[in-house]
Amino acid sequence: MKILAVNVGLPQKIQWQNKEIQTSIYKSPIKGPVMVNAENIEGDRQSDLNVHGGLDKAVYAYSFDTYPWWQRELKIDSLPYGSFGENLTLDALDESQVFVGDIFEVGDCQLEAVQPRVPCFKLGIKFGEQKIIQTFNDYHRCGVYFRVKQPGMIRAGDTMKLIGSETIKASMAELFQFIKDKGVTTKTRAAELAKIQSLNIKWRNKFIQISQSPD
Repeated sequence: MKILAVNVGLPQKIQWQNKEIQTSIYKSPIKGPVMVNAENIEGDRQSDLNVHGGLDKAVYAYSFDTYPWWQRELKIDSLPYGSFGENLTLDALDESQVFVGDIFEVGDCQLEAVQPRVPCFKLGIKFGEQKIIQTFNDYHRCGVYFRVKQPGMIRAGDTMKLIGSETIKASMAELFQFIKDKGVTTKTRAAELAKIQSLNIKWRNKFIQISQSPD
């Protein structure tokens, strides 16, 4: 996977449904190297830390190979890098082939795949229609949230090299389907997933709960 663009944006206040809200969904590409810190990329900041950001959502990546599909779906001529609020626009990100705990070396830093993204209403604000949330979920191209294992500099053009992974495999696509299925999975699979060491604690607790639920 290759980085086509590194995108950042600071919180800004906008009017929506007669209310003032704050969002960081608007991101733009930056030139040259930039520092990736433990909780974000330099020049980027999340707005609502209750649902965005933090150590397990420090960097969000989305695949550029989805852009042509989105252009046809939304009936628009072009989409600039960062259109979906992603920090990293990658040339080709296959959510079925990126697994929880995969560690990628990119530039001077290391990023660890954590979980898929479930969009909130602010993506709908960005595109002027809330139905895009359902379209995003139906399309099943969710992107990946990463935690920063090792801070460092990155830039557009850097390649993400896989250098580590978990023994138990749980792809971003599988976790995203789990969300879409409203938490339905087998007790056996839930018990297996709960053993993934790098799994987000909320996910682990959920899988433990499912695995120990009465028949």
